[in-house]
Amino acid sequence: MANPSATILVGLCQKARVEALLALNQNQAALRNAKSLFYECPLGQTRTALLLLQKCLQRVYPQGHKLISLFISEQMAGAAKPGVSCMVLSLIQINAKPYDTEKNNLHGTTQWALVAKSNMLLMAGRAKRALRQMKLAEALDGNPKTYLADSANVARTLKAVDGTVYRANHHMLTAARRAAMLRQ
Repeated sequence: MANPSATILVGLCQKARVEALLALNQNQAALRNAKSLFYECPLGQTRTALLLLQKCLQRVYPQGHKLISLFISEQMAGAAKPGVSCMVLSLIQINAKPYDTEKNNLHGTTQWALVAKSNMLLMAGRAKRALRQMKLAEALDGNPKTYLADSANVARTLKAVDGTVYRANHHMLTAARRAAMLRQ
């Protein structure tokens, strides 16, 4: 958390935390942290985060085959069509306190400060608040060279708001088209 604007590093640390908690059989804590990882991770890391979530669900609910099947079905449906949210994710409660504390220690309104605050909001499970911050960070940049990176931050936050990837993927496709037009 020393550099919460470095999304990739935050995700790598969170992934390591989840794996360590699983190794220690602290499965509930691993599940909460896996949800934080899913919320914060870039779209390219979503597969890894989903597999960790599934593994944590299997550990916490060893007889919960229907729950795990529902989770997988919701994720597949949420990748294929709009308006699908993940009810299973909404049942997992994140321990927001450490991330809220870290966010409260961050100051400033630069693009990097907003991304850092947003990452902490995502880790705390406050996706809608993070989305407002990410959109503001995107608007502050205005640099065509970094437009896709800004859009990727908004997209991963949309993934957290919905609990599925459809709207996030659509946002990135639209951003790619716009970036191509900006280059012309």
